[in-house]
Amino acid sequence: PTEPLSVGFVVGVVGNEFYLSPSTLARELNFIASHAIHHYAIIRPLIAAAGVELPVHFGKAPETVRHERLQWAT
Repeated sequence: PTEPLSVGFVVGVVGNEFYLSPSTLARELNFIASHAIHHYAIIRPLIAAAGVELPVHFGKAPETVRHERLQWAT
């Protein structure tokens, strides 16, 4: 997971620019998990409007949950 690797991506409005960025498998997996939580936060109101009950922390980043717990504890 910590072995260096290169991640390639296309940028620009036209999509004609290609870049390589140094990374690691662990970093990429952490990004994917964080990005999934971001999407869960976006769809949470839609799911709730459909009447589906979700876990209280669905769509919240772990650090947000931790911060809220600390705020409520004081």
